[in-house]
Amino acid sequence: MSQNIKILKKPQWLDVNVHAGILIQLLWKEGGAKRKRTNITAIYVNIISSIGVQFCEEVGRGVIKITDISDTGMMIEFNSEHNFTTKDRLIVEFNLNDKKRTLIKKEVAIKNISGLKAGVAFCTKDPCDAAIKNYLEY
Repeated sequence: MSQNIKILKKPQWLDVNVHAGILIQLLWKEGGAKRKRTNITAIYVNIISSIGVQFCEEVGRGVIKITDISDTGMMIEFNSEHNFTTKDRLIVEFNLNDKKRTLIKKEVAIKNISGLKAGVAFCTKDPCDAAIKNYLEY
């Protein structure tokens, strides 16, 4: 049985036959966050915290490279071998390479690790999110 696959450029309503003549309508749209490739040097602080940036214990620090950024997280690359796990949290501080060189300071949680690279998710919503969103638009 062959199926026709069509790439949708904008949100569309689709009729789907789910079972024995029962027809439902679904709104299908492209998901995922906007992403932008970068080459930004950042400083990280490895923290132990369950209540945010203001109340945390520092257990290490270093320099990383941000290779990709979205409004929900980043892809980072460590400069050397590390012992991080997916349970670790970092505070990452860097300047966007926009006209204002906007300072960003975010708490992130490591979600996946592959060698020196790690995918991290932003832990909090704060005022610098608007700057990141604007950066992604341009």
